[in-house]
Amino acid sequence: MSAQIQPQDFPFSPEFTAGDLLAIISRVWCNFSADEMTLANPTSVQDLTGPVLHASISINGDWQGKVQLGCQVDLAIEIAAEIFGPQDHELALANARDLLGEVANMTAGCVTELMAGSQTLSLPTTTDLNGQGTTIPGERITGELDLVCKSKPVRLIIVTTDGQGPQASAGE
Repeated sequence: MSAQIQPQDFPFSPEFTAGDLLAIISRVWCNFSADEMTLANPTSVQDLTGPVLHASISINGDWQGKVQLGCQVDLAIEIAAEIFGPQDHELALANARDLLGEVANMTAGCVTELMAGSQTLSLPTTTDLNGQGTTIPGERITGELDLVCKSKPVRLIIVTTDGQGPQASAGE
């Protein structure tokens, strides 16, 4: 599925939608690239294959979770080259990691603005992965957007730490 949100798992208003997440990532992305970020066609979602960069920001506070952003390495390098100019592969890859971490950080910051209560963000962690984002025991994916930029897949994932969210705090 190209856009999946389970709003009952978020401390956002009930009207929060996948469109809100798309608006956030699009607004952040346009600071780094002239190429538009669009929702992937649900019938032709591409998996993140090959060398993939993945950035993650932990959100701690009244809600606990992560914002994760992944894309193919070549897309991140291409966007970084638009900003920093052509570079040797090692420097281009380092700049691509920094860029993706900053996009994830800015996205997470915008997401926390939609939340009630107090939140803090971690520093970005950027890893080279093949495939999807990661979760650890006690975490679950509660929002996912499959996006496209320059005809290449980008995935935005919201992870909720179990025991958090509106249901967990309702009885307290």
